[in-house]
Amino acid sequence: MSLWTAKPLRYAPVLLAVGLLVTACGGGDGSEAITAALALAAPLQLKSTGKAIFVIEPSEAGSQAALRETILQEVAPQLAADARVERLVVSLPADEEAAKPAVASAVEVYGEPTDLRALAAELETSLGDSARLNAYLVNERLPRRHEQIWPDGTPSPGVRMMALMVRNSELSREEFDAYWRDTHTPIALSHTVAVLNYSQNTVLENLTDESDPIDGIVGEQFASPGYSRDRMLKHPVQFVRGILSGRRFIDLGKARTMLMIETVVVSGAGAR
Repeated sequence: MSLWTAKPLRYAPVLLAVGLLVTACGGGDGSEAITAALALAAPLQLKSTGKAIFVIEPSEAGSQAALRETILQEVAPQLAADARVERLVVSLPADEEAAKPAVASAVEVYGEPTDLRALAAELETSLGDSARLNAYLVNERLPRRHEQIWPDGTPSPGVRMMALMVRNSELSREEFDAYWRDTHTPIALSHTVAVLNYSQNTVLENLTDESDPIDGIVGEQFASPGYSRDRMLKHPVQFVRGILSGRRFIDLGKARTMLMIETVVVSGAGAR
């Protein structure tokens, strides 16, 4: 039976849960965003083929405020100065006052896979008991990428939705990745409230023993925090279509979603 011919009430709990997730997304329709951010760019051209994402969380005794300070003052500068790092992107919650954000931080590091494994081990030792490191070697796809016309170290225009995803239990890892790539991507890119930058990251390997088990990490850049409200209220058919597609390959009940501010610390555009 087609999803579209199934009884709508069957999906009411799912739609309600997603609706609760977007209630914090205020703001306008994105018309005030920097127009140039809409310009699409060619795929990244980096020497290295590897990428890791470090999801760093406060320790049981730590705080989100202290973690933010640690990332900005210690973790990011140290990684930016490391010759093994070709590109570095840091995302922190848009709500700086959030005490327990669903995603506390995301540090994306590009380099050789062997170097990324070493960096994860070194960072875990450096953080010690002050924070908890979830580290993943990922395969990144960029179905859409906007052109960076702002300097490194400057927050990217708009807001970034990031989600840590667990696959639908009915799917294998290969089926999860194939559906995301081949079926969901065209749907995600068809919304009237458009995504400006779309990073799909399929987890290949956990780089720390204590890393939470997840299957994918998505990063979507939008012109304003009101994107989700506008998608749901102004274009409900597109919104429901996207949610139903997501439900096919993601366990929505286990997804952790957060609005973030992205900063490209090292773009990789110049020689190191």
